[in-house]
Amino acid sequence: MQVDFFEDADSFLAVAADYLAADPIRLSVIATNAVRAQVMPREAVDWPRWFATVRAEGVLCGVAMRTHPAETHPAWIGPMPSDAVTALAAALIDRGEAIAAMTGSLPEVADFAALMARAVGGRVEQQVPTRLWALSQVQWPAEPAGRLREATAADAGTLLPLLLTFIPQAAAQAGRPVHPGERFTTTEQDIVDQIAAGRRYLLWEVDGRIAHVTGINVPAFGSARIAPVLTPEPFRGNGYAAWVVATAAQRILHAGLLPCLYTDVTNPVSNGVYARIGFEPLGESGEYSVA
Repeated sequence: MQVDFFEDADSFLAVAADYLAADPIRLSVIATNAVRAQVMPREAVDWPRWFATVRAEGVLCGVAMRTHPAETHPAWIGPMPSDAVTALAAALIDRGEAIAAMTGSLPEVADFAALMARAVGGRVEQQVPTRLWALSQVQWPAEPAGRLREATAADAGTLLPLLLTFIPQAAAQAGRPVHPGERFTTTEQDIVDQIAAGRRYLLWEVDGRIAHVTGINVPAFGSARIAPVLTPEPFRGNGYAAWVVATAAQRILHAGLLPCLYTDVTNPVSNGVYARIGFEPLGESGEYSVA
């Protein structure tokens, strides 16, 4: 097994593009981040930030990354053979990088967490069980009152406080606390840069107020991942999420792309909404930490 680390997206995509294109939904998280990183401003950070490939006898068999600005800077582990997971963990330990948070496909991410825990004498904790969903045809819900528009850079100041509440509100709706791997900061400039890089935010407005936000990540290798999906608490229960996510999915399909998204398995509300508009489960995943 050969493990290679890349500090920039261009170098990574030069060797991994075909591999990502072969499985654009299951690898949508790393593909989206790599494509977006090519055009977004690169800021200096004080923690290891990388993309990685794993090869077996010269053939690429797995990818991973550590690019998230969350408090614990979790790694993302893609689908790969078990010996590739072992090789990746060993390479990180050899370079003195013990990772305390990780997310990605199951069982790979759980195995990676166990290897990291063993290396540092810690214990594995599953923070959030997640699920990957994909859609091929929209099942349209009833259209609620209000109007749809797409955010521009001028909306960054209004979007910022809404996006900062996304994780706390999602965790509360699922009946669980926010864990360190989810805590991160963003700024108005970050939102402006994301929109410039191709990320889209669909806004549902009611009486001039934003009642819902659905994000569409930068398309990558034939898929586009929907995230975040946020209805502020005062506006819930009116069907805004179902309609706007359905609209986002249809726009993705019209562009010749495959829509996908992740859910928190413990949140019955979001899982039910997506199932009703045509999303089908594609794979299990999770967020883990080493304590």
